[in-house]
Amino acid sequence: MGRVCIMILLMAIATASHAQRVTPVAEGSRIRVTAPQLPAPLFGRVLIRDRNTDVLVVTTPGADARVTLPLTAVQRIDVSSGRRRVAGAAVGAAVGILIGGAFGAAQAGDDGIARTAGFLAGGFAGIVFGGPIGFVYAPERWHRGIVADALDDPIRVDLRAGARVKRFADDTVAVKGERDRKRGIIRGAIIVGGIGLIFGGIDARKGELSGQEYVGTVVGNTLLGGAAGYLLSPRGWQRLPAPRQGRSTTTGSASVSGTQD
Repeated sequence: MGRVCIMILLMAIATASHAQRVTPVAEGSRIRVTAPQLPAPLFGRVLIRDRNTDVLVVTTPGADARVTLPLTAVQRIDVSSGRRRVAGAAVGAAVGILIGGAFGAAQAGDDGIARTAGFLAGGFAGIVFGGPIGFVYAPERWHRGIVADALDDPIRVDLRAGARVKRFADDTVAVKGERDRKRGIIRGAIIVGGIGLIFGGIDARKGELSGQEYVGTVVGNTLLGGAAGYLLSPRGWQRLPAPRQGRSTTTGSASVSGTQD
């Protein structure tokens, strides 16, 4: 009797695990997919949701590929619910108050009243700049859609005609994907901050800038460059399984721009 109960329990768990594959993902949703057949997590937007066959067609951020995913092949799907704009604006404003206030107070000299006025003026400027920056660059919120044991069902990749593609030795490919925000921030901060460092140093040697003004110029340029780099960050590469051979009926053939080992 005990063994029968255990078998019934295991069957119920298996059924519940399979039922987890039915997700409320809708067409147009931005999702993040993890599956054993995917060489990297897939970021994209749901183009088609076939509820009869439980198949998703996902387009990559650069629109260079369409990935057809049976839900039975998926290990996990996370659904984006947008960005926390209000929280991001609040954090940006708070950081702006601290940085702007400290900079304004440092520029005001040693007089207590002047330093207070400088802190208030700098803090207000920090709110004006930091709030909108935090609003635009607010973090994205993800909610769990599916967590289940994936089966070895085929995942199909169709490449857009003329897409820029990298091929790897294991037959996987890469197309343009998410923007590389970290790379953009570092590049922008180095370039614009370096300009402030060099030209500010020249002015400081000529006596046209005090030490505090020089530091403030470098810090301000670095922050501005990082923000601009975030906004203008280049796209990274989305790694995908080997695509279908030949011409696709939906996206056409694709050109290969390079080979990677």
